[in-house]
Amino acid sequence: MNFSKLKNADKLAFKKQLKSFCEQLLQAKVAEAMESMERAQEAANGEEKSSMGDKYEITKVMGQIDSDRAGLQLFEGKKQLAQLKQVPVDAIFSEVQAGAFIHCKEINYFIASSIGGKIFEEVKINIVSTQAPVAIQLMGKKKGDSFTVNGKTILIDLVF
Repeated sequence: MNFSKLKNADKLAFKKQLKSFCEQLLQAKVAEAMESMERAQEAANGEEKSSMGDKYEITKVMGQIDSDRAGLQLFEGKKQLAQLKQVPVDAIFSEVQAGAFIHCKEINYFIASSIGGKIFEEVKINIVSTQAPVAIQLMGKKKGDSFTVNGKTILIDLVF
């Protein structure tokens, strides 16, 4: 996709669709964590006490650990989703901030949430939170500025 030839309305539409894509990913993560938590709780509750008391106790504890792990994933997913909902995508930015899309020859970034590398509309995009080291380095930069990733200097072609 040639981002430099897009009109501002198309850039805004792209960012809104990208944010919606991110919301769907995080909602799926939350749903998966809820299911994992329920399965772990059912497994822990479903184990019947037998003459092998130690096995029962170990199974119960392991189920509780799995449930706690899923609960933490659920909490993190909900927190990420709430943070993502606050990300502004209804403006064209001239410098990097939350809600900005950064296009470079080598790589693209969307400053929104800690999701990682994804393909959206046939474009590889690293979706990172404002707390990510690369996002911190990018904050305030503009078209024509450069930044360093893994020892490589990268030029920013476009920010919107």
